[in-house]
Amino acid sequence: MKLYYGEHPPRFFDEFIRILSGKETLNEEIKPWNFYKREAFDRVWEQIPTDTFLKKTIGTQEPRERVKEAWQSLNADEVHSIWSGITNLFRYKSKDNVRLSELFGKIAGEGAFVVIDISSRDKPGDIFWNEEIQLIAIQQFLSRITTHAEQQFKEGGNLNSLVVIDEAHRLAPREKTENENIAKIKFLLIDASYFGT
Repeated sequence: MKLYYGEHPPRFFDEFIRILSGKETLNEEIKPWNFYKREAFDRVWEQIPTDTFLKKTIGTQEPRERVKEAWQSLNADEVHSIWSGITNLFRYKSKDNVRLSELFGKIAGEGAFVVIDISSRDKPGDIFWNEEIQLIAIQQFLSRITTHAEQQFKEGGNLNSLVVIDEAHRLAPREKTENENIAKIKFLLIDASYFGT
């Protein structure tokens, strides 16, 4: 379901984060890796139909009313299952999970060989995963690698890494693409080649 119109998505997400941070209430902050918990969802869910939330996210009355009507027609448990599928992407489930910053530190320091499989073949059942999220994940990996390489370059070194991308032709097509995520990935690949990653 899309609860927004035009420029509203960033405002919705900013307000969700503000609600979860507890900055405007006496509620305790909920960290991103705990967003999957029902408590986090309930805190946001209860605020969506309020005038305070809607005035901060939507400028005019008519779209606010449409959002309120849409919210009333939804089943909270069904929306929570979508919410948890997305927020589980940020959850640290076990000691085997590795943060990207730690991973890149290992690669640079130890010359490790790392394979990252973000295909949907073996995805856990509690994760919402589709092609767009996959593209965002690839973009994040490449962005972090590029940032790390730039930092190494500025310090007089290089990352000394080889990045192999299976089916790279999908991510960097010769022709212009309308998909914003693919365009960002293509730019990152071009940019990364400058720093020798």
